[in-house]
Amino acid sequence: MDLFDPFFPNNRKGWWQKGNTYIHRKYFIDNLFGNESVSDYADIIKMYLQENFDNINLQTTLKPIIKYKKIDFFENFLLSRNASYADNIKDEIHDYFFETMGNRSEIENFSFLNSLVYSDEIENKVDLLVSKIIMHEHHAGIEDLIEEYTSV
Repeated sequence: MDLFDPFFPNNRKGWWQKGNTYIHRKYFIDNLFGNESVSDYADIIKMYLQENFDNINLQTTLKPIIKYKKIDFFENFLLSRNASYADNIKDEIHDYFFETMGNRSEIENFSFLNSLVYSDEIENKVDLLVSKIIMHEHHAGIEDLIEEYTSV
């Protein structure tokens, strides 16, 4: 494996000398964190460590901007269109969160997003909610279904 080349004597190039061979990794990391400042990126790493490892106590505060980015993605996904009946349901979900529930400064309304880390998890949660509403919209109110499937 060429990642271990620098540690053993051989004639092969190490990973750092292979030019753009690993450019996909750089693009992936840049897409995830490229717009973050150094201190925000450090806070993201600290939050990950605190959430996933026991007995780690790092001083950091969860900045609202990180939550707002999730809320922005959530809102943009609800507003995206694919010319189907689901668009109408997504409009109703959008109205529930962004008009009925109040403004986005009331972050506790979006607490279900805390457990979702990646954008595809948010998309899957919305898709699940849309499908549950379509299946059960005649049995229960949309508000009740939203609260049931977004409760923490």
